[in-house]
Amino acid sequence: MALKAGADLLLGGKLENLPILEAAAESGELPKERIKDALVRVQTLQDDYSL
Repeated sequence: MALKAGADLLLGGKLENLPILEAAAESGELPKERIKDALVRVQTLQDDYSL
């Protein structure tokens, strides 16, 4: 579920999936650094394209 949420967030900008990703990072299901990197990329895209 967390992996799908990550893909949705990166590919579709679905910010409602953010809590799922944060929970996955906290539980160790996904590495925190990868989550942080993904969030930085999403924020950059939002800034660049005013999403």
